[in-house]
Amino acid sequence: MPMILRGITHVIIETAHTKEDVAKKGVYAVASLCFGPGDTDCISQLEYVQASNKRMVWRMPAVSRERDGKPVNLLVFNGGLIDELSQWAIRAMARIKTDLGKVSLAHIYRVTANEAKDVTGEVVA
Repeated sequence: MPMILRGITHVIIETAHTKEDVAKKGVYAVASLCFGPGDTDCISQLEYVQASNKRMVWRMPAVSRERDGKPVNLLVFNGGLIDELSQWAIRAMARIKTDLGKVSLAHIYRVTANEAKDVTGEVVA
């Protein structure tokens, strides 16, 4: 797969706080793909949600606009970029499961090329 996003250094995965939050909002986790040593320069709001076919998928950020008086959701990204963003998030979740055993609610994880680390108690900035 050709790489469009060559500067990504790590991925931050933040899981929902409780099962009730997941049930209410439908979002199990949110991924942020970060550029550089800090966690503030990133592409964020990639949401891990349950699709209508009951499979877990990464939902891309979208904006709502009106067209002919009706609300329309438009994806912020398209094409190969969506594929690459999804792959980064998928690999980050897989790395967490490999390195830490499972992905738990109310946790924040930092995933680099070398390791996944639970950074829940640390200041992420």
